[in-house]
Amino acid sequence: MLVLSRRESDAIVINGTIRIQVLRIKRRAICLGIEAPKEVSILRSELAAARDDQQDPAGDGDPDPIQRVATNAGW
Repeated sequence: MLVLSRRESDAIVINGTIRIQVLRIKRRAICLGIEAPKEVSILRSELAAARDDQQDPAGDGDPDPIQRVATNAGW
């Protein structure tokens, strides 16, 4: 894992296409802005874990609700 120190308005670029910028720093929270191509999936880790753990209990073929919301929102 690469660990970097950044200040407000500082950014990092990943693979020339993904830009992560520190927008605000408050007491215990950091607000990040992420710019990436549409084909790059960006999820908070707890949502990714929920998606991985979740299965289709009804067996009706309905896609995972997290993916459905992301798709409907145009993510």
